[in-house]
Amino acid sequence: MRQVALSDGSILWLNARTAVSVDFDNTLRRLVLLDGEVALDVAEDPDRPFVISAGDVDARALGTIYSVRKSGSTVLVSVIESNVAADAGGNTVRLAARQAVRHDGVFGPIEVARIEAIHGWRKGRYRFHEKPLTDVMEDLRRLRTGRVMVFDEELAGKSVSGVIPFDAMQHAPWIIADQLGGRVVDLGPVGAVILPRK
Repeated sequence: MRQVALSDGSILWLNARTAVSVDFDNTLRRLVLLDGEVALDVAEDPDRPFVISAGDVDARALGTIYSVRKSGSTVLVSVIESNVAADAGGNTVRLAARQAVRHDGVFGPIEVARIEAIHGWRKGRYRFHEKPLTDVMEDLRRLRTGRVMVFDEELAGKSVSGVIPFDAMQHAPWIIADQLGGRVVDLGPVGAVILPRK
């Protein structure tokens, strides 16, 4: 995780393996999220709105703290404070504090934002609560060296909860396997496989 002070006074947090480009001019402040996840505390400037663009989605801050995550073609916009207008192809969804919306070709329903997870990675911890194991595995691809794989359908269908500091991320497979009642086969630099106990 990295924190960056932008030239307009906004504070940007970049999660692991995140790529962005910044384009500020006299009328608009645009951050293009190429991949990964960012959180932003937007400095007020009524003459220059702040927009995070990720894929087809433009998330316009309406004086706020918010997060945008892009993984493949899926974009998740989460509002921590105030309001955000998320737009894709002329379809706009207005979000209030503690709300989120996913876009994967179309906007899904408004859901409850996982604020603790966003605050967690900003503080150097990966926090997950009753999250499907397949989603956790996808997150770990960004957060650690080597892939974590699960081939057992019963294990793969479970949800897990936990908090793992970024500096202990290489131990994540063992932490998760312990919670699932499983075991780990270490594949060295390639990664690890979580299996059921024998």
